[in-house]
Amino acid sequence: MDKWASLNAGMPSHIHADDFDVLPFGDNDLKASTPDSHQHITDSEPDSEHFRLLTELTTILSDIVDSYYTLRATQRTSKDLSLSLELARPLRSRLKSWNDSLPPSMSLRQHEHFDSRGVAQLSGNPSLSLAYIIATMTLFRALLRPLENLTSVDGEATVGSRLAVRASARECAKEVVEFVENLSRGALDAFWHSWSRANFAIASSFLMQLLVTAENETESAEINELVTRWRWAMRIGSGSAGNGLMSLGLLRLDGLLMKNSGVEAGV
Repeated sequence: MDKWASLNAGMPSHIHADDFDVLPFGDNDLKASTPDSHQHITDSEPDSEHFRLLTELTTILSDIVDSYYTLRATQRTSKDLSLSLELARPLRSRLKSWNDSLPPSMSLRQHEHFDSRGVAQLSGNPSLSLAYIIATMTLFRALLRPLENLTSVDGEATVGSRLAVRASARECAKEVVEFVENLSRGALDAFWHSWSRANFAIASSFLMQLLVTAENETESAEINELVTRWRWAMRIGSGSAGNGLMSLGLLRLDGLLMKNSGVEAGV
């Protein structure tokens, strides 16, 4: 929880790699040694798998933050696109491997399931999917920084890398929009990690960052459409039982849209 709360607050983590020696989870670490006779053994498997995957993802997020968001890391990478891309390769590979390892029941695109009464079954796995998207988004936020500090000479030499970063960042933005658009009632009303509310706000900031730094009218129109869809999807999602889940994301988005409108109007 510390890593996600620190990310949401823009503050350093209180836990560092040198401060613990706990080994990564193994296959047998989360298996119950003495099953409860009143509970079917498979009932706990989805929860333990969710927890294991969350710890693996949090480790990747921690490494992303250490690579780009500490004071020294920011000084090294914020103006060095080549270094930023070099550091990103193994991190992107780990994120992809993590996502590829998900069982079908935990994939980003999940079908809604109903019980015998036709009531949607609750699923807490979408909060894990959102965490994965935000971890990926955190990496691309770091890769976008040196693009804003390129000189004209650097820009010509790195045009291919610049376009590739922005294209991948747009895909990440599209992914989070489609994720929220496809959330079912059973997902919206289920358990969400305590930091999920702030994760929606991070996504709003990322979309607006892409919008205000768009390099041409075509890109601006594409991202503006995503922003519109994102705002509408969050408003629809706010009608669920967990209507406070996306309130911070909506508030952040509306505030940034208002600020951007004022800048464009010269206010």
